[in-house]
Amino acid sequence: MQNIIKLSISLILFFNLSCSTIGVAVDFDRNNDFSTYKTYKWISQKKSDDSKSIYKNNLNKRRFALSIENELKQKGKKP
Repeated sequence: MQNIIKLSISLILFFNLSCSTIGVAVDFDRNNDFSTYKTYKWISQKKSDDSKSIYKNNLNKRRFALSIENELKQKGKKP
């Protein structure tokens, strides 16, 4: 009976922790009128030394870029 209770508590904790939200922070110039922009351009960045960086994985880089490009194209922006 003790083992079942411990297992149940462990599973409840596991599922609660796995459903936690991810913190996201954004920063932009609130005084800038972004509706005037018609084009965009990707710039290269220095490689990050952070081993936990999500950008370390090339597959993630392509996924992010494709997702952002699709959103910008829907808004009428051109590369």
